[in-house]
Amino acid sequence: MLRLVLKGAVFREAQSQDLVITAVREGGLWEPQADAVGATFNSQVHPVRWVVEQETGTQMVLQLRADLHPDPWVSGGSAVWRVVLQASGSGLSGTFSGRFIPFRRDEIAVSGSAEATMQEPFTVTGAIPDRHPLILEEWKRLGASGRLGDWSRSGRVADGDGDCIPDRVLRAVDYGVRPDSGRDATLGLQSAIDACAASGGGVVELPPGRLDIALDRDDALIAIRSSRIHLRGAGSGPDGTTIYAHRPGRADVRSNPWRAGQFPRLLHIGPAHPRVMDDAPPMGPIVGRILGSASRGDRQLNLAVGHTVTPGIYLLEQRDPADLALGERLTAPSGRRAANWRKPGRSLVAHYIRVLTVAGDRLELDHPLPFAVDPGWEPHLRQQGLIAGCAVTDLRFATAWDSVFEHHRNDIHDNGWDGIRTDRVSGLVLRNLVFESVTTAASLKDAFACRIEGCRITGNPGHNGFGLGGTSTRCLLLRLHFGRAMHACNMQGTIAQNAIVDCEGDEPSGIDFHGSAGIDTLIDRLTGCVCTGGGSDANVPPRHGPGLVFWNWRCGTFHPYQANRPLTCVVDGREMARFIAVGVHGRRPLHVLDHTGRIIAEDAQGDWGWVEHLNRRTVPGSLWNWQVAGSSGA
Repeated sequence: MLRLVLKGAVFREAQSQDLVITAVREGGLWEPQADAVGATFNSQVHPVRWVVEQETGTQMVLQLRADLHPDPWVSGGSAVWRVVLQASGSGLSGTFSGRFIPFRRDEIAVSGSAEATMQEPFTVTGAIPDRHPLILEEWKRLGASGRLGDWSRSGRVADGDGDCIPDRVLRAVDYGVRPDSGRDATLGLQSAIDACAASGGGVVELPPGRLDIALDRDDALIAIRSSRIHLRGAGSGPDGTTIYAHRPGRADVRSNPWRAGQFPRLLHIGPAHPRVMDDAPPMGPIVGRILGSASRGDRQLNLAVGHTVTPGIYLLEQRDPADLALGERLTAPSGRRAANWRKPGRSLVAHYIRVLTVAGDRLELDHPLPFAVDPGWEPHLRQQGLIAGCAVTDLRFATAWDSVFEHHRNDIHDNGWDGIRTDRVSGLVLRNLVFESVTTAASLKDAFACRIEGCRITGNPGHNGFGLGGTSTRCLLLRLHFGRAMHACNMQGTIAQNAIVDCEGDEPSGIDFHGSAGIDTLIDRLTGCVCTGGGSDANVPPRHGPGLVFWNWRCGTFHPYQANRPLTCVVDGREMARFIAVGVHGRRPLHVLDHTGRIIAEDAQGDWGWVEHLNRRTVPGSLWNWQVAGSSGA
């Protein structure tokens, strides 16, 4: 493989830019097509016609023609060059001359120096290291008080979840649902769910066949508003149950297309309509104020006299003080924060805890704290009304969406065909579901200890795959197939202690952070996807707070925002504070950026983060499995 650098070969806004061309020789013959990229690590790939005019032991003459796609580093257009190289040391050097023809502008004569080196094609070693990463030695000493979080209880809640539902079964056909009839099933489905809720919960059994909804209304949705409801289909395959939506949900304010997410097309699970949850979310009462400090990893809290806390689930909040010290702590050492994260009084730490016992003013928790508690941040506990122990299993959600997905085209393309949205749920189980041609498969907002497992996305490429947002804590996304959802997994808010395990995404797709001060997110044994992110300038950075862990990730190659642009930067420490990347590897050599933007292409550790076993696999294969199996720390 030949790596050729043409210095000043193209222009961008009157500034000359270098171009890096990679050509391959197989069996003594050069491939007629080469790839060019701008001299940056995330430029688009530009096709180059590669013609060798002359090649001897000491000289090489090339005739090249490139079709250039516009990107931030290279103006679109075309270019032709003649390159003359001479043997020099261990490589080749020489000159080039030619023409750069930008779109709708006069051509520019170009010339300059050229350098080339022969390289072996990059490949990831298949060898497994003979030792555990050093970060696990720290875990054995410090446990959850160290750099690594504890995900052993992600997706688990001790007081019942969607696998602990009353045996009572109500058949949807007894409430007017008629599969394969062409009649709208919305009213019958809702009647069955409401009857199940009125009787204290149970299973709503759906028949095999197609159940049509939204035939003539775009404001109707199926809703679960009570605990212990299990919506169970007859399977997600061809002979199972399909809920088929005919019309999209629309934004009530068309100039704000994201508001279509307040009208999910298929199913909403939560105590109130999603529009209420977004526009005027009810805040539960503060039931206790925390006294004194607590460290990361602690399991005890002390409350002020007069609290009303009893065993259960609570939201722990801490607010940024006037000097913005909490935001600085969350994002150090870079400290970079957009305007939305620089507001005194904003709750920058907000996650759920589960109180096991209360002895006077002292609380015992079931799991280590993910972040320190400081009196200067006004720490308190809030009681939020959560729907508990629901489940949706064994069915297919499909839509009539027949357009090719276009990012931010309008409200329909952004959120019009959303599948499942949840707000303020605990112990929810979504299992064995197929999402066909949806804008979002399923999203968890303000959720605690929920599990999405064994689900997949198919059909039209969509906007979002699976989402974690708000104050979602200790949720588990397990064995999911993201398909070609642009944002395969979208995370934002103040999420904490969530795990994404054994999932995979097709090219191109991204693990996307749209502005988050999240704590302790584990992305474990992911196949495919790149780490990227959208979000407004007011909300990014940060993309994540401390404790983001990538473990044994086999990265994808291409950028979901521009599919012919490879992305080899795994994580940017300027936007993701104190990250941990262990066993991250892919088809190309990968690197990270530290808190200053410096490229780190080898194992390294610092106050900015931890990189170990870069560009190779690591052991154990799954950190989550290792922790669940009982490899606990101190």
